[in-house]
Amino acid sequence: MKNMRKLSMFIVAMAVFVLPLQGAPVLVYDWDADGDADTAGDDTWESEISTTETRTWTFDKNASPVNAGSSWFGKAYHFGGGAQDPVFAATGSFSNSDLKDGDNDASFEFWLKPDDLSGNEGIFNTGGDGYGIGFALNGNMLRVHSKSSEALSVNQEYDLSNEGGYDSGTDTFNDFIQIVGVADEANSEFHLYVNGDKKDTQTNVDSGWHSGGAGAHLGKSEISDFDPDKEGGDYGNFEGKIARVRFYADAMSANEVESAYNTVIPEPASLGLFGIVCAALWFARRKYRGIQS
Repeated sequence: MKNMRKLSMFIVAMAVFVLPLQGAPVLVYDWDADGDADTAGDDTWESEISTTETRTWTFDKNASPVNAGSSWFGKAYHFGGGAQDPVFAATGSFSNSDLKDGDNDASFEFWLKPDDLSGNEGIFNTGGDGYGIGFALNGNMLRVHSKSSEALSVNQEYDLSNEGGYDSGTDTFNDFIQIVGVADEANSEFHLYVNGDKKDTQTNVDSGWHSGGAGAHLGKSEISDFDPDKEGGDYGNFEGKIARVRFYADAMSANEVESAYNTVIPEPASLGLFGIVCAALWFARRKYRGIQS
């Protein structure tokens, strides 16, 4: 019995060691199409988390999540203007919210699957003409822009067609991708991540993000509120699926972004090692039972 306990403790220690440790950034909003808080068939998307305020997206029509067609998500909202599809969702300004702007850190996480990488499509924006932040697609380029006093303070882009899982023949992704923007106000930096990997860092940023006084949009970027960038034409509505949106009142570290990614899509190496650990424990239990019998 003593040897069995020692072996069990050793195997558990191995499991803790080989599995990635989870970071703990302050999550203030979590809109999850697979979650329990959302009610299908109405015109709202409720957050799974209620902190000091209740924050809900309001669709332009009654909508229900659809089959995500994913290995990682069961349901998602499809934006695109079809008979059952919302065109966009809106909510009030984040200026008086649990996500504090100005000199405070923030991180924005999106899990989405574009229908294709063509056209100019707004993913998310909040703010007015002078102050705001926006995420958008300019063809195959993911673009992140922030305005401060009507001047661009953040100007980043990344070619999404470089990501694994993208099929250039069909111009589609085989599954959802994670996009994270991190405003590190303390160090005057802005970081852009895709699928857990850092793609760009902008330093000496005067202002990482602003919520502005105008409302926020998901799946849309209104010129009258905040245009992430007017180069390449005006931005229309996003066409594709959005499964989860999470906002944090922290500047996530690289490890925390990777951890957030791996909680949805487990790292193959971790799964393999965990499987070995489980198999070892199973064989050890069988051997012990054989000795006892």
